[in-house]
Formats: sequence, structure tokens, C-alpha cells
Amino acid sequence: MSETSVTVRFPFIGPRLTLGLQVTKQRTEWQKKASEKSIVDIQLGFPERSFRTALRKLINSVWKTRWDYDGNGRFTYNVFKEVKSSRCIDSIYITQLVTNHGLCLHYLKRFNLKNYNCRCDEDTQDGIYHFISICPLTSQYRKFIKYNTPVSQILSDKRFAVEVKANASTTLN
Repeated sequence: MSETSVTVRFPFIGPRLTLGLQVTKQRTEWQKKASEKSIVDIQLGFPERSFRTALRKLINSVWKTRWDYDGNGRFTYNVFKEVKSSRCIDSIYITQLVTNHGLCLHYLKRFNLKNYNCRCDEDTQDGIYHFISICPLTSQYRKFIKYNTPVSQILSDKRFAVEVKANASTTLN
């Protein structure tokens, strides 16, 4: 075995810093033997970050497949065609508009809680969208949203979103 000692000067650390670099024949032989092996005898494992990334991609692909081909949630699918985990809706009324679920006649009738339709007889669905955009009985509350305004347009304009929150809290409560 042979040792080599090198003196290196680092003025910002101190006048002298001696680094003892040990380069041995044994280490060189081990490295040579390791590089000549046909199989790996030590597995380092799968990094946690890579595992999380792979899992997130798998979950998103399953989510997207269900989103595209499942029969449920078609009203919301017509509003949001693609899956995004970054999308955030901050209002219960906007969420009800997007999902068409909430305390409206259509939803209450679906679960046999109440058995009647809207008095206007305009739309057979009587969902949240009906009250926000179609129903002539609630037209007096609409200032910016016109008849049959698409949900995607309502979501993209702040004035519409504010009006939805105000009208939904008035008509649905």
C-alpha cells in the first residue's frame, strides 16, 4: 500500500490545509473487479421521489381514462374536457353550477326528497344551470348572464362568477 499526501493552499480558510489523499492499490483492484462483474450484487433501491412521480402519473392516467369514458359526471365533463389537478373552485355555488349538484329541484327530485318541477316549465332538468341561466322566473336577478350562457363562459368571466354567487345564494336558499 502506498499513500500520497498533497498540500493545498486555500487563503480564505487558512494558511495551509493538508489533504491526505489515500490512493491504494487495494482500492484500485476493488474498483477494477467491480467493473468486470457480469451481474450487480447490490441494489440501491428506487428513489422515493421517482416512486412518487411514477405513482402520480399512474393515478392521473387512471383518472383521465375514467374521466373520458365513464358515464358519470357528463355535465361536468362538458364544462371541463381535460383533467387538471391544478384547477380550484373556491365557492360552493360555483361548484354546484359546475357539477349540477346541489339543493335545486332536479337534485331533490332525483333523491325523492321533493317531487315537483320548476314553475316555469322551461327546462325538464331544473338543475342549478337552469336557475342561473335559463329560468325566466329568476331573470330579474340576472344582470350580466344572458339566456343560455354556457357554463364555461360563466366560469371565465369574473362578473359572471360574482353574479352566480349572488343569485345562487338568493334563489337556492
